[in-house]
Amino acid sequence: DAEHFLFIAEYGYLYEHNFAFFPIFPLTVRLIANTFLWPLHGLLSLRSSLLVSAVMLNSALHVVSAVILYRLGCIVLQSRRLAYLSALFFCLNPANIFMAAAYS
Repeated sequence: DAEHFLFIAEYGYLYEHNFAFFPIFPLTVRLIANTFLWPLHGLLSLRSSLLVSAVMLNSALHVVSAVILYRLGCIVLQSRRLAYLSALFFCLNPANIFMAAAYS
């Protein structure tokens, strides 16, 4: 899926199978690449800057999800310590590598 999202962010919806992917993630990746990474356009190709921006976006969204998990844990578990530990274990999970991949 990451290859399809990066293709859509770079070229748009050119082929019929591209329409299987929603546009918000590729548009956000393209927006980040064009705004925050514009000083690196001379050093990075467009494809590389899109990949870096996808990793940045998913890493930021992972942090947001950990904060939301902590807040939810505070409500459900009624313990700040257990909520903190659940958010910490969520961040230290071995499958955490997928949170930085260019998936939505």
